[in-house]
Amino acid sequence: PHARSRSTTEARVSAAADAWRFEFVCEARPSENSAPLLPIGDPDVWKGEYVQVFMPCGEEGEGLHLSVTRDGRAISERCDKALDPIPGWQGRAKEIEGGWQAEIVLPRAASPLSSKVRFARWTPDEGITRWPTPYGSWWHVASPDFLEIHPESDAPPPAEDAIEEFMRRRERTLLLQAGLAPREEAAYLKEKPSKGGAFLEAFRARAAAHAWLGYDQLPPANMTQARDMLADRFWFRDACVPMASPYDWDDGGSDAFATVHLARFDFLVDLVGAWRETGDLAFARKAFECIETWLAPHDLRQSLAPKRHPSRWSWINLPHRLVNMLRAAGSLAGTEILKEETLLRLYQAVAGALEALDGSIITRHYNKNHSLIMANHAVALSVLCGELRRAEFLRARYFEHFRRALRTQFLPDDVQAELSTAYHMICYQRLTEATSLCEKAGVAVPSDLTDWRRRILTIGARYLTPHGRIFNFNDGGMQGAVDAIGRAEDTFPSIILREGPALGAAEALALATHGREGALSPPFSHAMPWAGHYLMRDGLEPENIGLAFDGGPFGLAHAHEDALTLTLTAYGKTLLADLGSGAYDPALPMRRYSASTEGHSTFCVDGCGQASRWFPATWRRQAPIEGRHWFGRAVQFAAGEYGLGYGNRGEIKVEHRRAILFVNGAYLLVFDRLLGSGERLLESRFIFNALPWRETERGVRTTTGTGDLDVRALWPEALAKEIACGREEPFAGWVIRGLYGKLPAPRLTFSARAPLPALWVTLLTPFREESEIPRVSTEKRGDRLEIHIEGRRSDARVVCREEPFEVIFHNARTRFSATAEADGRFQFREESS
Repeated sequence: PHARSRSTTEARVSAAADAWRFEFVCEARPSENSAPLLPIGDPDVWKGEYVQVFMPCGEEGEGLHLSVTRDGRAISERCDKALDPIPGWQGRAKEIEGGWQAEIVLPRAASPLSSKVRFARWTPDEGITRWPTPYGSWWHVASPDFLEIHPESDAPPPAEDAIEEFMRRRERTLLLQAGLAPREEAAYLKEKPSKGGAFLEAFRARAAAHAWLGYDQLPPANMTQARDMLADRFWFRDACVPMASPYDWDDGGSDAFATVHLARFDFLVDLVGAWRETGDLAFARKAFECIETWLAPHDLRQSLAPKRHPSRWSWINLPHRLVNMLRAAGSLAGTEILKEETLLRLYQAVAGALEALDGSIITRHYNKNHSLIMANHAVALSVLCGELRRAEFLRARYFEHFRRALRTQFLPDDVQAELSTAYHMICYQRLTEATSLCEKAGVAVPSDLTDWRRRILTIGARYLTPHGRIFNFNDGGMQGAVDAIGRAEDTFPSIILREGPALGAAEALALATHGREGALSPPFSHAMPWAGHYLMRDGLEPENIGLAFDGGPFGLAHAHEDALTLTLTAYGKTLLADLGSGAYDPALPMRRYSASTEGHSTFCVDGCGQASRWFPATWRRQAPIEGRHWFGRAVQFAAGEYGLGYGNRGEIKVEHRRAILFVNGAYLLVFDRLLGSGERLLESRFIFNALPWRETERGVRTTTGTGDLDVRALWPEALAKEIACGREEPFAGWVIRGLYGKLPAPRLTFSARAPLPALWVTLLTPFREESEIPRVSTEKRGDRLEIHIEGRRSDARVVCREEPFEVIFHNARTRFSATAEADGRFQFREESS
């Protein structure tokens, strides 16, 4: 065959009896946009880089969608109505200077390709979700490229933008129907609720009779925001700005949180709440105006114009928007403001959204928390609009969607696969919102989904600190709340206390109430073997010491480069912090810092952070972590390792292994081994909370006077020390407060240029009185480091041997040893007198 292409792509095509072979090179540029909607079958690819190929062929609306990753994984879909994966094809791709080179071999028997086919490397003009650099890049070709293949050399070329227009139609078909497309012949636009007669009157009667609709359950209004909404002004980033026009309510803003707020119509809650609190109909009229404006045909056509490219947020926000609009309409049902024509259009939009979701590729996207968000609102719509003919069928379908999503995105230890503390409980909330609405409406909820709620809630409770806050992992605690985007008032304990009794979640209740309710026997610590998280505490009271240690993989989303980091709490406060998450805005230094290795209590090497983001195959473990923890009566121990290198693509080949000895009620010893060759600049950091502090000879000590922490370097003896607190350039020494706020907090760095392998030891001592801080001496004898600790309840001797690694602890009452084996597991022994 003969081929033509634009200048930005070089391609060779060959046809054999059994296969097509495509080889091409395309110019490309990196983008800060990632998380494209992926074909079924691989939950990891979106974070890494890959080549995405669309191959329109056959009848209009059909084609192939192929994705080739750097490590040779080939992900595919047939872009017809069935969207079935294509078996047996192979692909490989690599980055070259200025772009990408890829090769695809496609069996003829497995593809609908004929002798005449158009081949297109196509990407949208706009990205899908904006993430900071640590999350990888989605590469865009310099311009939409195509390669047309013909059996004749003189075949006429297609129109200049034929491929691009084809793909836009394809995307619109898959992602934008949503029940709102201006096609008069569309079945869902013709659907009317099955109830006959005056629909508005029936709706009013139901809104008055059924509190389960949620019309009377809206949270209190933010009166300041509601009044500004009357003047078309909107609050975000602590500033009041002109509200986006209705044309921009489909993900039009540049700020993620402002956009989400607009796209979900969350402001209707404030407007309706303000009307109900004050009786001022101006708020009710404004809420109706927002509904009416968005449902206006002109605005629908504008929002669905072909030039607009959708994002997955459209599919998260559209059902959420309709739920909010229905509840607002229900709240207005008793007034003369709500019109039947508008209500019917709203129901038609719901019917169309449910049909489009039912037939969309998104319904098969099971591997992220967004899948549960969509299922939640689809079930809610099926309940709120029970008059629709397909409501019961679609509810059953989305119950099954819940099951598949839960099985896909929860690990065997019941930790959510994004390994983010907050998103674990966000998944719980999405499932709970849908099922609790069903229960209020008298709709049966499958028992297995109720059991999932209990399991998720129990695991979420294990991430509570002794004083009732959250151990942050990755985009973690949202400043103590579960979901800063949606229900920011909900904390882990409040959810557990509200819902744990009905679910029979005894362990969760014990952890949330300091043992006063529920049931939990010691030890009170937990190891999550698939997540690699160690959640250690020496009691259930707020005064007890709590430690979170991250010895696990990167996670499927919302991940930070923070392997082997730790968080420490005691005396009712967080002492060593994990920053968690503020606003997802990569332009903010705080966002970049909080996701980086430099912003966590772990090591950097040669000035560079970790590189897990470059190795997507490691983001989810294929087997549990075993034999690396001990939760004893007097002593606890946990160990982990990071071996993917530092710097760009992990080019600095250094392995970090960390072990923590936790002497209950006393102190913690942190043993760090850096393995490799040559001399390296090593930097060990500890991120303190925003507390008063002072520098000591060997570290930093907080000085609140109500329970503090002393961090002291024990070995090597000659370490440089730097303390950054509230520094803007280079950015360091901050903790997050709110979405956009920050507070100065000390970041302690120990550093040295040293040959590898190297052993470092740090002592962490929580204390009430400075007299409780023990006296410590060290002595090196060959490959053994001896540590003598005097005071703090009992004198102790600790011996650390480097190879094979071993830690031995003994005092007057306890002898403990942890000995590493060749496979990374440990042999433990504890004896007490």
